[in-house]
Amino acid sequence: MIRYSYDNDKIYFEYTSEYELDWVIKELEDYGIVKIKCFYFDKSSLIHHKKNKAIFVFANKTNDYYLIKKSVLKTNNDVYIDKPEIISDKIRIHNDYNVFQGIEIARKKQEDLYIGGKNETISNEDFIEVLKRFPNRYERNL
Repeated sequence: MIRYSYDNDKIYFEYTSEYELDWVIKELEDYGIVKIKCFYFDKSSLIHHKKNKAIFVFANKTNDYYLIKKSVLKTNNDVYIDKPEIISDKIRIHNDYNVFQGIEIARKKQEDLYIGGKNETISNEDFIEVLKRFPNRYERNL
C-alpha cells in the first residue's frame, strides 16, 4: 500500500507491504537506489524503515513549491507543486509509469512543470482533472 503525507517542508512516500521489506535496504546498499512501483529513491531519501514499512522523502519544499526531482519520477524535468494535498495514488498509472511521465510526453517541452502557484504551467484544478481522466486500477487491469 502506498500513502502520501506532508508537512510544511516535505511530502512523504510511505510504502507498506504484508511482506518484510529487507529487499529495499539491500537495493539501497548494493545499488544506491531502489525502485518502488514507478518511483526511484536513493539512500538519502529513506527516513524510516521497519519490517514491512518504509518512508521516503518524495518532495522537498523549495521557496513556494514542493520539488519532486526528476530522478524520483524518471522524467527529463523536475516537477514543482504548490499544494501537496493534490498528490494521491492516482499519480501512479501502473508499476512502471506515472502521470508526470505522461504529461511530459504530451507537452513535448523540455522544461520544468509547475502545478499551481505563481509560476504555474498547469493549474491545480486542471491537474486534478488530468488525474480523473487517467484509468483507475480496475480499468488498468482489464
